[in-house]
Amino acid sequence: MSRCDNKSVGIVIRHGPDIAMIKRKNFPISYAFAAGHNDGDSPEQAAIKEAREELGITVEGLKHLLKVKLQNPCKRPGGTFHEWDIFEATKWSGELKSGSDAKEAFWAPPHKLHGLAEKSERFLKKHNFKTEDFDLMAATSAIDKDRGWQKNPGLELVWFVMLKKISML
Repeated sequence: MSRCDNKSVGIVIRHGPDIAMIKRKNFPISYAFAAGHNDGDSPEQAAIKEAREELGITVEGLKHLLKVKLQNPCKRPGGTFHEWDIFEATKWSGELKSGSDAKEAFWAPPHKLHGLAEKSERFLKKHNFKTEDFDLMAATSAIDKDRGWQKNPGLELVWFVMLKKISML
């Protein structure tokens, strides 16, 4: 397994009011947006690559939404923090389909996204984390041990944080 480069991207893709999401099949089990490590690519190249790999979508235009450094874990060695660049696709084509990192890909209407965020808030409260400015490393680790979350997950906690920062929640 390659070492974490501590640089990651995520991409928001809209189809009308709906947003492309995946259900992750690897740690941390949760719902998320297409995302991944830069692995030597520019943030823009990495975002385009992740949309194609995880969603089957070809992105032709991007708008930068957020740059943030978060202490969030990953499965790669050295992955204790990530410098995130979040983009929104301004022009895209293709049919939504799940890639290798996803159990499923789907268009989430706004009420579905908010419902997943509410599950994440309930999880945080259940494990005595604040819903604002919480320890993302510890909370993400707690997901792995929570059987209820594993059976019925919410929004990936790193996305919970980032979507609040860009006012999508």
